[in-house]
Amino acid sequence: MSQYASVLDFETIGLKIAALQNVKDNNVTEFLIKTSGIIDSYLRANHTLPLTGALGPPNTFPPEIIAATVCIARYKLMVWRGFAPDELDTNLRDSFEDCMAWLRDLAKGVAYLDAGDDATVEYEARPRVDTKPQRGWLELLDEANS
Repeated sequence: MSQYASVLDFETIGLKIAALQNVKDNNVTEFLIKTSGIIDSYLRANHTLPLTGALGPPNTFPPEIIAATVCIARYKLMVWRGFAPDELDTNLRDSFEDCMAWLRDLAKGVAYLDAGDDATVEYEARPRVDTKPQRGWLELLDEANS
């Protein structure tokens, strides 16, 4: 399963440390993994998965994928914690909606990952190798040697 952002990314660009008080790193990681799965469901339309990269540091996945992962996971984590981001802080809800709209555009082919950031590899057909031993060569060699 993919994971496009780490707890460090989440703490750096997601939420202030105070907002994560009493939230264990494994809870944050779980949200990041689930969110990465959601992102994969949109990427699957136009990209070869899994994207190549490493969580680092530094994280080498495309920056917009990291940001989207953190943004969506942040919103879902706050809802999980019992906050109502739609009512109390519309910035969280707005950025979540923006990320979801971008993912829909990405899936439709209207938005694109930066060519330098998209590390997917196109499928290249490989030659077919048949290792079946019975091709008649042995019979020809036997006839030539007799």
